Amino acid sequence: LSYTDPLHARAVLKSLPPFDACVVQSTYRTIPIELLAELRDKCAVLAVDGLALAGADVESVGMEWGEPLDAAVALLRGKGHHRIAFATTSLPFLSTKLALRPFRRLARDADPALECSEITLALLPDEGFADALVEHLQSVRLSSGSLPFSALVAWGVEDGAAFRAALARIGVEVPLQMSVVLLGRPDIASEHADFFDIVGSNVADQVNALHEVIQARMRSPGAPYGAALMPVRSRAGHSVAPAPAGRAKRPQR
Repeated sequence: LSYTDPLHARAVLKSLPPFDACVVQSTYRTIPIELLAELRDKCAVLAVDGLALAGADVESVGMEWGEPLDAAVALLRGKGHHRIAFATTSLPFLSTKLALRPFRRLARDADPALECSEITLALLPDEGFADALVEHLQSVRLSSGSLPFSALVAWGVEDGAAFRAALARIGVEVPLQMSVVLLGRPDIASEHADFFDIVGSNVADQVNALHEVIQARMRSPGAPYGAALMPVRSRAGHSVAPAPAGRAKRPQR
């Protein structure tokens, strides 16, 4: 059951016969209690694609973005970047909050040579997040035309080619003027566009995990419920370069 409008999902559900199992894919939208109750009446096993309902009596399979963020930051620091921005949604989702919290801790506790910038936008990927991110980058450019950071980790970019083109239109060539690592799905070509370095979870792993938890629940209906976290995968690209000479370190104040 994949939906963006829960009322429409409930209307469709009423016309369906009972089934053995259901995977709910809400694309970051709210999953109403009423919808869950109706699904419970329709099927024996209920699984959610994502961590929205971790801790409830449903199977939950998803990615927490803290570990991919750590990997992305480590990659950039390994290339000499010490001024790093992280762009994500400000909307209250568990999976993204699990990345924002350690990033804020890194910004607070890191050595003085590291400068972390947080960019949060109240949008979802399918609500123009990437375009709004480009507009934000344009708005924070310095009088010299450069950005206040040399590298960016970006969640929420679903069209890598369009994102790269939008950056070029505002005069930001990747990786010459800014290195970029995407948090996303390395096995989706439209996200990395055969160019961006990307860290996250593979769709193939998610599909396999959903099959596994459903089959396990059918075998053992009384087993404890929990969250299955996806392994972190990465794909190297061409969007990360060494930090520019003379700009790698945090400026003295």
